[in-house]
Amino acid sequence: MYNKKLYENDDIYINDDIKFLPILLSKDSLSIIDKFYKNKLEKIDFKTSSELHKTGKKHLIGNCNKKFIYPIRHTTSNKNLCSSVKHKLADNKKILLNMSGNLKPLYNNGSMGFTQAQMYYLTNNKKYVDVLNSKLFRFIFAICKWSGFNTLSIFVNIPYIDNFTSDEDIYRLFKLTKNEIKLIEDNTNDFKEIKGGFKSKKHKSMKSNKRNKSI
Repeated sequence: MYNKKLYENDDIYINDDIKFLPILLSKDSLSIIDKFYKNKLEKIDFKTSSELHKTGKKHLIGNCNKKFIYPIRHTTSNKNLCSSVKHKLADNKKILLNMSGNLKPLYNNGSMGFTQAQMYYLTNNKKYVDVLNSKLFRFIFAICKWSGFNTLSIFVNIPYIDNFTSDEDIYRLFKLTKNEIKLIEDNTNDFKEIKGGFKSKKHKSMKSNKRNKSI
């Protein structure tokens, strides 16, 4: 599957056409990403809109009152926020994701607009929120987040699944190995730090030993 060596003396390879590297770098994590994006499942794209940019159009946004009457979502912590004009997609059924911090997927039945701090996907399938909250999807989004902000390009061309049954069913759908499943489970069960790649203590020690041998 992988045909170009990334680190000398380590069994890790990347595709020639790989677009990004995760912060959890290992053979298994790269394989999971490859299986996640390269399959025959239907694909969807999340998008953003600056129609109600909280900075550029701050005169249109404020706490909900007689002037600001249309509910909008900015971030999870910004509640009771409204706009004086209705967002053009406010009446559409959609899923919203936070651009910063935790994604907190939210299905909206057509009663809310949003700012530039949200990603959106127009759909009437509220069950896709459960898919986005599945362990595989959360794992991918977590290891492909390089700062406090989620990168839009990660949410482009992602798999669309009609209904969420169980994490085990999703593992089978993507044909994940036991080692790949273990890596996902280790990093989605109340973990405090990323485990299993070059950020782990095992690999830090290995890299340190290599440096000492070269001195």
